[in-house]
Amino acid sequence: MVAIMNLKNIRYDFRLMQNKNLTSNKGVRFFNSFFRNENLKINRLKQDIFQLNTNISKRFVIERNSGETIPVKLTMVSKNDKKFFDIKNLNSESLGFAVLQKSDRNIFKNKVYVAPELVSIETINNGNKASRYKGIGTTLLKEAVLESKRSGFDGRLFLMAYDSKPPTPFYYKLGFRFLDENKNSLMEEYFSLSKDKSTKLDSSISKGLMYLPEENIIKLLNL
Repeated sequence: MVAIMNLKNIRYDFRLMQNKNLTSNKGVRFFNSFFRNENLKINRLKQDIFQLNTNISKRFVIERNSGETIPVKLTMVSKNDKKFFDIKNLNSESLGFAVLQKSDRNIFKNKVYVAPELVSIETINNGNKASRYKGIGTTLLKEAVLESKRSGFDGRLFLMAYDSKPPTPFYYKLGFRFLDENKNSLMEEYFSLSKDKSTKLDSSISKGLMYLPEENIIKLLNL
């Protein structure tokens, strides 16, 4: 446990000494320098603690065959204007990654919507087979939303959907919506027919700019 001294009480006592002329000018300079240095140390400590909580956090995924809950470690690395998220199991085997990018683009949806851009989410597959774990993409997406909140964007995100990996329905199910309302209506129609496995998503509606509405952010984080 880390103890942080109460500088407020020390400063108050020192001011009493100053008022009663119980300390010299040299003493005043010493204590002012002391307060500045200690405040810097405390701010650095708070920043280190925040960075530790930001960079390494534990999450869980599901093993497809057994249904077992598997703990994973998620690490974030910042480089230039991008943030890279990497999921590893406890054997340090990489399971997937995501890239979040700072963006100055303003998306107009009744009001200005400023948010970081989710560039990509990838899961690492075993050859041509799907990953043996479920929940990797969702875990990465939730972490990107949390990073958006930490960066002052209240969890907002936007992305360009290309119906590649992960496919557009993945983002739609987790709360992303097209800026084009007509495409959202077509997506709802697609999901109503998707029980028929022969139904395929038309490529003309699977591409475009998607954003995460504020009302869907809390729903996503609570999954």
